[in-house]
Amino acid sequence: RAPRGLKTLDLGPVTIVMHDITQSLPLGVGRNLSKKIAAVEALQLVGAFSSPELTIAASENFRRFVEPNGQFHGAYGRRIGNQLTQCVNKLRVDPDTRQAVISLWDPWLDNQPGKRDYPCTLTLAFALVNSALELTVTMRSQDVFWGTPYDWWQFSQAQQTAARALGVDAGIYRHITLSTHIYEEFVDAARVVVDTPPPAPADREWQPRGFGRDGDAMSTAIGPS
Repeated sequence: RAPRGLKTLDLGPVTIVMHDITQSLPLGVGRNLSKKIAAVEALQLVGAFSSPELTIAASENFRRFVEPNGQFHGAYGRRIGNQLTQCVNKLRVDPDTRQAVISLWDPWLDNQPGKRDYPCTLTLAFALVNSALELTVTMRSQDVFWGTPYDWWQFSQAQQTAARALGVDAGIYRHITLSTHIYEEFVDAARVVVDTPPPAPADREWQPRGFGRDGDAMSTAIGPS
């Protein structure tokens, strides 16, 4: 497929299941991920705000997605609003509810043509299963080389934050994508990741476990790199 004239290899619908999300940011596998990007995306998602200046400070690559009004059209932080809090409250009232769902795609906004950045994520659905908080994320589109690792991490941070608010463990994370693709120009770089063995458990970096009132500091954990 070649949307917007850009050639991709597209696997179509894919579901990924993580049973342990404490290492959801794949460090040490040859991808050279930016901890700054990971941190600012998670902070804005869970904090329910959008700061183009903060995002661009993490990476200049984001500047091309800024609209003429200076904002990101599809910014998750602005769209999530108080939905995470509402989902937690629903689960407190009814632990068996199937209604703890966050919507990020807005049909009134996102079926308009000509925007520079449309949300790739459709919904985040939380559920308490066997006393653990599970999260199922549904995406319309996912670039496996650039977007996937950061999305895994920011959404799992929201999951762990909600779990801490509920006083339960974070359980399974499911990531469902309708178009799982890679741009052809990044295939060779992706092969390096595939051929790099993951770090041994003892060598893995500690990663934050969401946000909470006990002072778990994302900025301290991520550091300046």
